[in-house]
Amino acid sequence: MDIPHKWIRDVYPIFCEAEQVAWPPPYKDFAGALSEAMPRRRKELWKKGNRITTTTVYTVSDPTMRWEPNRRQLAALRREQRRHEDRGRPI
Repeated sequence: MDIPHKWIRDVYPIFCEAEQVAWPPPYKDFAGALSEAMPRRRKELWKKGNRITTTTVYTVSDPTMRWEPNRRQLAALRREQRRHEDRGRPI
């Protein structure tokens, strides 16, 4: 199963808000970290020998396999949040 990058990019602010990350990193950095857990690949749509469109998709692994979140990335987000809180910025 694949998830289009546009969908992930669109819900990224909602995800950060749900995780209570006050100052989320740029989407580009998040996408790079996400590709460690969910490999990404290019997907092309062809019609009559002509490429119609190209998009990036993230591959969802088999749900029967055990999945563990990337704790290093979550820790980095929390460190960034604490750093901004220490500067007196609101959550």
